[in-house]
Amino acid sequence: MDMRIGGAYSTYNAYSVKKAVTPAARGRGVASVGDSVSIGATAHDFHVARRAVNEVPDVRNERITQLQQQLQSGSYSVNASAVAARIFGTEE
Repeated sequence: MDMRIGGAYSTYNAYSVKKAVTPAARGRGVASVGDSVSIGATAHDFHVARRAVNEVPDVRNERITQLQQQLQSGSYSVNASAVAARIFGTEE
């Protein structure tokens, strides 16, 4: 399983700023220019993903409490083979 996050800089060119001439100015031949911003689909997807990540808690308190109780009672054990399998991606 590849855990690499690719394209960290893929949103670099996702935003584009354009000078927009208002329709009223076009009809009168007046050079009234305004700014407009266009957000690309990649930037939108990045924003949605970022919001989803921010909603997930950084710490799983229930799991930490469970592990602390196991450590204190002496019932915590590690399956070295399972750890190795997950590290090397060979788990079934």
